[in-house]
Amino acid sequence: MNLVMNNQLLLVSPLIVASIFSIVSAGFILKKDRSKVSFWFAALMATIALWSFSYALELSFVNEGLTLFFAKLKYVGIVFSPVAWLFFSLSYTKKSFFVTKKSIIGLSIIPLISLSIIFTNSIHHLFWATVTFNGTEGISLVSGTSNVFFWVHTIYSYVLILIGMAYILSMLFRTKDIFTKQNMSLLVGVLTPFIGNIFIVFDIIRLPYGYDLTPFLFVLSGIA
Repeated sequence: MNLVMNNQLLLVSPLIVASIFSIVSAGFILKKDRSKVSFWFAALMATIALWSFSYALELSFVNEGLTLFFAKLKYVGIVFSPVAWLFFSLSYTKKSFFVTKKSIIGLSIIPLISLSIIFTNSIHHLFWATVTFNGTEGISLVSGTSNVFFWVHTIYSYVLILIGMAYILSMLFRTKDIFTKQNMSLLVGVLTPFIGNIFIVFDIIRLPYGYDLTPFLFVLSGIA
């Protein structure tokens, strides 16, 4: 029993902390500043909060129906975080003229399609070809065999993230003092969650229980 509780605390606690930090950061930044940069940073933090909290609940329940529901719900945060990241990057680099109602709607189409496919996956299996439930040492695990639309979602997300990174890196390299503490912190903050997610998605590094550190890495990048 102690082992079960210790495992749950070890895996769930960082996600709860990440979700609380993210939502508090979003509220604080919006209260302090109402600029587009602040709005999209808050939106990014809100998606990370939802991702983290849903993932924590996914790991907490042993009921297969609830576990699968929260495994799907976390994708609301996952699919929209690259969109929020791109618009934050554009606003941060003084390219907010690209942030229009049309661009927001246009770039949200694939995420919305992804969500509809995820929540109806049992009908067509386009996102996960198979879904497996494993309960071990008090941890509920949902593992899926990736199918075609998982990769559509992944490639689309990486493209948006890379475009946002390109704008920020371009701005950094145009500055005279690129190696200032602020710029280096921003550089680390930009690269850390992206590289970490690649390692996890492609199983380059596999953590115990298939644990996904990506939302926590996003929070660390926000702190940076």
